Amino acid sequence: MKKFIVFILFFFVASFSIAQDTPQKELIYTLKPTERVATFENTLGVYQSRLGYMVVVEDQDKNTRQYLVNQQSYGPYDRATIEPPKMNNYHWGFTDAYKDSNIVAFDGYKFNRYPSFQHTSDLRITKNLSAYTIYNETLAEHKLTVNGVKYGPYANLVDYYLSPEGTTWAIEYFENVGTHYNFYIKFSSGKVIGPFSKIHEFALMNEDAWIVVADKKDTPSKSVGDRMVEQFHIITSRGDLGLFEKELVGQVYSPYRKLLYTKLNYGMNVIRNQQIFYMVNGELFGPYKEFVKQADLGVKPNRFNYVVGKDYTLFFRGEKSFAIHVRMFTVSDSSNSVAIVKSHPGTSIDTLTINDKYFVGVYSGIANITFVPETENFYFWIANNDGSYTLHTYVNNKVTEQQSYPITPQKGKMPEVAFSPSMQHWGFVYYNGSERKVVVDNQEYPSGLIDEVDFYEENGKEYAFWLSLDSLKDIVLNRIGF
Repeated sequence: MKKFIVFILFFFVASFSIAQDTPQKELIYTLKPTERVATFENTLGVYQSRLGYMVVVEDQDKNTRQYLVNQQSYGPYDRATIEPPKMNNYHWGFTDAYKDSNIVAFDGYKFNRYPSFQHTSDLRITKNLSAYTIYNETLAEHKLTVNGVKYGPYANLVDYYLSPEGTTWAIEYFENVGTHYNFYIKFSSGKVIGPFSKIHEFALMNEDAWIVVADKKDTPSKSVGDRMVEQFHIITSRGDLGLFEKELVGQVYSPYRKLLYTKLNYGMNVIRNQQIFYMVNGELFGPYKEFVKQADLGVKPNRFNYVVGKDYTLFFRGEKSFAIHVRMFTVSDSSNSVAIVKSHPGTSIDTLTINDKYFVGVYSGIANITFVPETENFYFWIANNDGSYTLHTYVNNKVTEQQSYPITPQKGKMPEVAFSPSMQHWGFVYYNGSERKVVVDNQEYPSGLIDEVDFYEENGKEYAFWLSLDSLKDIVLNRIGF
């Protein structure tokens, strides 16, 4: 394996001045005739975060690839079948191979090598944990490496899980007992739960919270009239919640086992004694006549909201509010602000309020609302009669109408808008048919490689950046300074 230094300067060192309306273009790499930007399951091999960028380039003639990360190149590598690399706001890494060695790279300074019969895969990275599996083809067993420490071997490893921001992890495995398989969850503390005949859902959250939705062998069915309804178990870090039914008799669609969870909270529709409840963090709310239609579980403990009922009533932490006809809502990370869109039946008019107390405005056709992470600010899109969409930003309790754009929603979703640390600048990528455009502060620029614009701050100055492929061969870093 070779490591080439493409540029001496680190990605975020920008001592030069950049005009706001003119992107500074920096050539990252020029593709050779036999090279292209790699694809993974129809997804382009380009990754971006506040940590920087990663571009995977493959040579189609040599069947090799290299990883371009923040002005450095790692490679060439030659594994026949690979997985997409990982990059978040804290770390990056990838698994690949070079000749007879399997490679795991992490943050550019950790490179672990294994012989060809020890296959490395399934790299996962969180804020505090990095992990991957090692499959020994000779012994037919797995080992799990977490933060550089090996665990195992495991003969029948099914999956593993990492706490989003903590240091707890867990594995799922099974044992063959002859007539059937028994499934278990084992935590990094050594605690084991099981056996289960099938695990439908498992989630590991911060502060050692967890939930498992599973079947157990010989669990009795429940008699409902002339029907026998199967049941399943819910067990959490708070205790065993007991049995729940898999079917609401007479209901075509029963969304049991549809678990939602965040870093600290979990919730799901459940059926007990043929009544509908919404379960959050081990507590049952209800019964209701209908299943919960929309839920926001938040990122703070027990700060959750959901909409249920024919009148689309919004509930705060399981308590009924006076907000009805709620068409959509979204919650800030702090859970201090809830943006609520209430429809006027028979019209296309929407009323937008904060916490159902503070009036924001009346609009026609609100397409979506999204809070900016870790703030009380948000943005929303308005659908216009001509097929375009207008961006509105809500910053420091003030709504500003931005420009309209001929947006073609992708898979039914509107563009995600990124904001600079000061909240004074913003950007997004949108499609007009098959054409893609980059927008920063209402200024349009040629399309990027991926649907993302990011911002960062360096030495008291803010920058927007995105990657583009110019002239079908030049990978270029575009930056705008403010």
